[in-house]
Amino acid sequence: MKSIFIIFLRTFLFLTLLIALTELLANDIADIIVGRNVLLPAFLFSIILVLIQVITSSYVGVRDDYSPLQIQTVDGEVDLKILALEIRKATKWVLEIENSTMLRYRSGFDTLRSFGEDIIIEKQKNQIRITSKPLMRSTLFDYGKNFQNVELVSKQVSGLLHSTAIQ
Repeated sequence: MKSIFIIFLRTFLFLTLLIALTELLANDIADIIVGRNVLLPAFLFSIILVLIQVITSSYVGVRDDYSPLQIQTVDGEVDLKILALEIRKATKWVLEIENSTMLRYRSGFDTLRSFGEDIIIEKQKNQIRITSKPLMRSTLFDYGKNFQNVELVSKQVSGLLHSTAIQ
């Protein structure tokens, strides 16, 4: 719920500034009625946009955190080289950094949902930390794309942990 409120506030602030600027460019400052001409449209559009974010994100599985920044940890240890091979098979992500403790990927443009994401997989003490965030810091909505990225990597890690446990 907190993430929805924060997304709403960021959207409302952005739209308020955008609408106020267009009102200032189109009208005399004396003719602008701030409440009706600026705040009300920004409020209504913010509600609509946040509802679209929540509905589309819920459709792909998001339940708690609707923000574009998604972080998940998986208990266990896996070989990052093997994980990198599995991710290469499953995605079209570009591997930018690979070392013994971290993999860093960059995804490409995905229709209107995203201009690309930065996916970081870190090996920590008996845990794998998966982070997915938009390439553009100003991204307000990702419609669940970063959640999908984190879930995909989490499933790959769980699959490797399960196959290691069987052996």
